[in-house]
Amino acid sequence: MTDYPGPDRKETLRSLATKLDTVLQVIGRIRFFVMLSFMVAAALLEVTVVGLFFPYLDILLNPENIQSSQLGSYVYSTLSLSSTDQFLRLFGGVLIAVVIVSASVGAYSRVFIGRYAWSAYASLTSTMYRVYLSKPYIRWRESNSDVLAKNVINEVTVFTNGLLTPVSEFLARVIVLTVWVVLLVIVD
Repeated sequence: MTDYPGPDRKETLRSLATKLDTVLQVIGRIRFFVMLSFMVAAALLEVTVVGLFFPYLDILLNPENIQSSQLGSYVYSTLSLSSTDQFLRLFGGVLIAVVIVSASVGAYSRVFIGRYAWSAYASLTSTMYRVYLSKPYIRWRESNSDVLAKNVINEVTVFTNGLLTPVSEFLARVIVLTVWVVLLVIVD
């Protein structure tokens, strides 16, 4: 068995970073960071829903915990609520509103990821065609234009569907996981 040295790991990472930078220049960095901010907002809202749900269940099962909780007693006295039922309705309404907002932002972030991937597909396809067509005519005289079109469409499709969309989804899940871990560390 022969040892194949292969590319240097640092060079490979540097090459990937350079390619990613080039792709982001073509697609647009601003849209990428807008997509990233939607994913962060969706992750924070998802954690907020769960963070509110369990205290609501605790208060629902043990209404006397309203007065023992510092925040509960503050809200109860500030809003001059007359009964625990009013507090539970208010808390439940807030929880439902946060769930609706969280679901809306989460759905919009998924739509934005899809739009971003489609925009990337369109931008990269037109850029690759421009690069191919900027070559001298002699180069294309002997080659089949169908092969050119097939190569461009296949390469860009593989990139957007096989890399960009899954990486965006993975990044969204990593953000949710990070927010969960930070919440657990803060609470515990």
